[in-house]
Amino acid sequence: MKEYLTKVKELYEQHMDENQLVKLPQDEAIDFLAEELDLMIDFRLGNEKDNIDVEYLKTCQATMLNQKYKIDNEFINNTISAKEYAEIINNLMLEFIQKSANKIGKENFKKLFEFDPDNDIKIIDSNILENMGGI
Repeated sequence: MKEYLTKVKELYEQHMDENQLVKLPQDEAIDFLAEELDLMIDFRLGNEKDNIDVEYLKTCQATMLNQKYKIDNEFINNTISAKEYAEIINNLMLEFIQKSANKIGKENFKKLFEFDPDNDIKIIDSNILENMGGI
């Protein structure tokens, strides 16, 4: 665990200035999250990592994030509602979950992400987002 946390800390230090919050450019953020996913796979799956297609997971994650950034901008620019935003983002996450679980298997997915891919996951509640007045 200590080795994993040290590697994650080093990864963050490479990309973030500790004295200020830095917004990474989209491509750099996606690469950064891919590196973090790789570390998490090493830590949680160990030798089983050799039995899964890590590049496929990174590609799925990158596709989801690229679509998310596009939808974020639409929401920020008020071209979609909070309800539409929540629905699209939740569907992107669901698609990522389903593709990942189908590719690496349900048990490996549970070990990696620490939840059952059959669970109904909503990362954004449109009612809460609407009540907050959006972003």
